Amino acid sequence: DNKPTERIIQVGWMQCCANPLDVEEELTCGVAKAGNKRIEDSEGFCCGCNLEDITSGIPTRGSLKCSALSMSESAHCLGFDDL
Repeated sequence: DNKPTERIIQVGWMQCCANPLDVEEELTCGVAKAGNKRIEDSEGFCCGCNLEDITSGIPTRGSLKCSALSMSESAHCLGFDDL
């Protein structure tokens, strides 16, 4: 049924790109297309660690490991089941 899902890609600090103005080759998630037309807002989004994540130890979206020595980001992308 081609149900949409969320794919999570963990990347290094400041290496996630989800700017809709960028060319699709630079986007961490890529984009979804209908035919050859890019679907608006399909580039996903990025999450990263902040100071509160480092000090609180509360789990982050994407299960990032946040510490002062290890910063990372996650890209949250559209995924689709096969038909």
